[in-house]
Amino acid sequence: MRTLFTPEKVGVLAEALVHPNCKITTLNFEECRGKALQMSTLFKAIEKNKSVRNLSFVDMSIPLGSLPTMVEMLKNNQGSLILTLRGAGLTDEGITKLAEGFKHCSGLIYLDLRQNLYEGAGTKALLKSLTGNSALMTLRLNAI
Repeated sequence: MRTLFTPEKVGVLAEALVHPNCKITTLNFEECRGKALQMSTLFKAIEKNKSVRNLSFVDMSIPLGSLPTMVEMLKNNQGSLILTLRGAGLTDEGITKLAEGFKHCSGLIYLDLRQNLYEGAGTKALLKSLTGNSALMTLRLNAI
C-alpha cells in the first residue's frame, strides 16, 4: 500500500527538518506518492537541513514538476551524499533535468538510478554530468 504525502504530513516533516536542532542524517521513503508541490516543499527543507547525508526514494514516483527544486537541493549540497532514486519513475527528461544537479554535487558518493524509465538521452546526460565528480564511488544504473 502506497503512503500518500499529504500537504499536512509534508508540512510537519519539512518543519522538523528545518529546525536548528534537527540532526537527521538519513531519510528513507518507500512506496510513497505525492504531488510536485509537496515534493518541492520536502526538497527545500532537505536543502536547508545540512545534516541529511543519505536520501532514499524507492518505488516512489517523483513528479517531473518537483525536479527543479531537487536540482537546487543537489547544487547546494555541502557534504557527502548517498542518493537512491530506484524505481522513481524517472524518464530521459527527468534524468536530463537531474543531470544539471549532479554536475554541481561534488559530494555525491553513491547514486542508484535502477528501475527507472530512461534510455539513450538520459544516460548520455547523466554520464556527461558525472565526468568531473571525483567523489562518486558507486553508480547503479539500468542495463545500458
